[in-house]
Amino acid sequence: MNRLNIPSDNWLKITTEFGKLFHGPVGNLEELTDYCEHLDKRRRHFANSCQYLQVG
Repeated sequence: MNRLNIPSDNWLKITTEFGKLFHGPVGNLEELTDYCEHLDKRRRHFANSCQYLQVG
């Protein structure tokens, strides 16, 4: 978790509630932006959750 820079409280939430938190792509903001550009999408769904939980 230290290497990934994910706080332990967030790790627990991510691993126990993943399906409730995310219903689409997951990653850091740069990865979400690249993904959305690749698919020609205008919105980065769940970007706030990814950023808050420091996913990716």
